[in-house]
Amino acid sequence: MKAIGRFAITRSLLFEHWLSENDDYLIAWIKIIATVNFEDNETIHGICKRGCSFKSLDQWATILKWNKSKVRRFFTLLKKRHMIEQKKAHNTTHLTICNYDTYQFKRHTNGHTIDTRMDT
Repeated sequence: MKAIGRFAITRSLLFEHWLSENDDYLIAWIKIIATVNFEDNETIHGICKRGCSFKSLDQWATILKWNKSKVRRFFTLLKKRHMIEQKKAHNTTHLTICNYDTYQFKRHTNGHTIDTRMDT
């Protein structure tokens, strides 16, 4: 995975969201946002859309530095809170972040991000 690019973190996620009550969960959620596709991508499993990922629970455990059981429990919690959708695929998990664009920079129709920085 390329370690380039940027993604948005809202202040409400850090201070007002239920994830902010547990630092492990908050960091895991940020890692999930950073790991899923930021644009549609062709994979061996098919088209993987923006905000989605094809990774096994073992791969997620490695990314999150957790054991597989903790990943499974966390994903179940996220599903109950309607933050992710999870579908089984051949030897992998198709993970989709619900409302992915609310966690990301807005995009023009040509795919470029809208830069909202203000010059002083």
